[in-house]
Amino acid sequence: MTNAPKKLKKYRLDAGYTIYSLADRVGVHYSSVSGWENGRKFPRMDKVMMLEDLLGHSHRELFTDMNEEEIREVEERMRQNQFKKVED
Repeated sequence: MTNAPKKLKKYRLDAGYTIYSLADRVGVHYSSVSGWENGRKFPRMDKVMMLEDLLGHSHRELFTDMNEEEIREVEERMRQNQFKKVED
């Protein structure tokens, strides 16, 4: 397992979940989701199945490394979301 960002993060954002809301839905601490997204940890099988159901992608897709373009896209989306929250 590498420490490259996983597509889980992209698909979480696509589905409209924050790291906190996804953690709540799956029944884990948000730091677990962060570890999964960053390749430091891998979830237990029951959590993998929940993630597949919630996000609509297989575990193979969820835990594939993002390419450089996807990383830039996700970082830009996160920056835009931070500005939205400040403006609200």
